[in-house]
Parts: sequence; C-alpha cells; structure tokens
Amino acid sequence: MVQTGSPASATPKTSLSIWEEPFEDEIRPSLRHNARGIVSMANKGRDTNGSQFFICFAAAPHLDGKNTVFGRVISGEEVLDNLEGLEVDGKNRPKEKVLIQKVTIHANPLAE
Repeated sequence: MVQTGSPASATPKTSLSIWEEPFEDEIRPSLRHNARGIVSMANKGRDTNGSQFFICFAAAPHLDGKNTVFGRVISGEEVLDNLEGLEVDGKNRPKEKVLIQKVTIHANPLAE
C-alpha cells in the first residue's frame, strides 16, 4: 500500500484534519479492503483519524473493521503500478519525493 495525506502538519507524525483533532471511524461492514485500489483512512487506533489515508496495492482483509474505507481507484491504475514500483528505503518510504497532483472525485466511487 501507499500512505499519504496532508503535508501541512507540523511534524510527519502529526496529521490534523479540517476539524483540527482526531475524528471517529465511519466503518461500514459492507465496505472492505478486498481489492487493489481501495482507499481508506490511516489511523493510530480506534477513532484517531486525521488527514492520512492509504491506497491498497492488493486486498488487505486484516484491515477490515479497523480502518474506514471511503473510496476506490476507478481509473489510472497505471499510477498505482508506478507507485508500487518505486524504490524505497529501509522504512519502506520512497527514496524520491512523490506528489499527488490531480484527483477526480466521483459521487459514489464504491458503487458498481
């Protein structure tokens, strides 16, 4: 998976949302980490969401019930391929800076 989020936080370990404090999980049992391209909130435990999120490179069922799924990649899979192929350091962080330059949000990306 690749994790990212707001670069505006004071430290890399801090991730403030627009609410400026951690917010509750919105876990729905029907929304699962069951495929490549699932987009989900990253957290430090229950109800600790900030501005960090991740995109799965593969199914990650061990995250079901722990992280809030809120979207999925519906086009641009080649970008996921490129991200997955990046050279990383010993902490699994890309050796080169990576920026998300454009995102298109659809009304209901989880609907089939």
